[in-house]
Amino acid sequence: MPKLSRHQLRQEIINLNRIDSKRASYDLLLSTYRRITEGLQIVVGLAGGGELFYRVRITEHKPQKISDFQAPPSQSVLGYQRCNPPGIPMFYAASRRIVALWETRVKKGQVVYLSQWIARDRIPVNRIFDSEENQEVNGQVSTLRGPNDDVLLAYFDTQFTRKIHADFADDYKFTAAAAQFLTTKFRAETERKIHIDGHVALKYPSVFDLEVGHNTAMHAEFAKERLELLHAMELRVLESEGNSIRVEVLDTATNFEDGQIHWTSDPSRIPALLVEERSVPFRHDGTKWNLQLWDGPVTSEYLEALLTD
Repeated sequence: MPKLSRHQLRQEIINLNRIDSKRASYDLLLSTYRRITEGLQIVVGLAGGGELFYRVRITEHKPQKISDFQAPPSQSVLGYQRCNPPGIPMFYAASRRIVALWETRVKKGQVVYLSQWIARDRIPVNRIFDSEENQEVNGQVSTLRGPNDDVLLAYFDTQFTRKIHADFADDYKFTAAAAQFLTTKFRAETERKIHIDGHVALKYPSVFDLEVGHNTAMHAEFAKERLELLHAMELRVLESEGNSIRVEVLDTATNFEDGQIHWTSDPSRIPALLVEERSVPFRHDGTKWNLQLWDGPVTSEYLEALLTD
């Protein structure tokens, strides 16, 4: 298929912007993205071995299994979300605890569950939204860029940084189709740890924290295979007003043997803050590495620092 000229690409984007989301065909959007991105240079990097992922679950019943914190089953995915159409579950995670709470739109009085994950090994991540320095591969990113890449990257960035009200889920069709294109059908590659399924994770901006935070979306089986649960907290939301969120810890979990969540009934067993010199604080107990826990008083100031860490 011949590449589009710059003029043709701009016209295609104008046409996309004029589509009524309620009437839009998801399959047509997906095929359009595959056509207009012909030749787009996508950098798949590897997430650092110490990178942490935070995920919030709101449920009436206290989670008892690790699977309760993972992506939902496909039959439960009924609508469009930022990175998935109906029937395709994705594991959504944030780079900071506060971002995970913002993204989930928690409300005052709710009891929510915040889980902390780490990759078992470095994982392949589509870094299309990163700055060029973060996308660098062998120092050659600038020479890899095609003539239309800036137009496409600006279009995708605009789509993914739009705030969409929960009542207008059809507006997610555009980013859902784009995300599926950006996370599937990659060539298996041992060096970049891309498996035969051709899936990669997608790192994209958080609309609630554009300057610092980001989100990562992964297909359900990809996340199940690649991530390990480190810590969980049961939280009550004391305040959720604008960017201000205050919580109290009701319970914690640090042991997840046999797929079960073993709640401690001890709200003080919360993680230590990250230290600048090392990305993930672990301690070795003579047998295995364990997440380092805070050994001081659990004050409101400390919880605020932990959420924004």
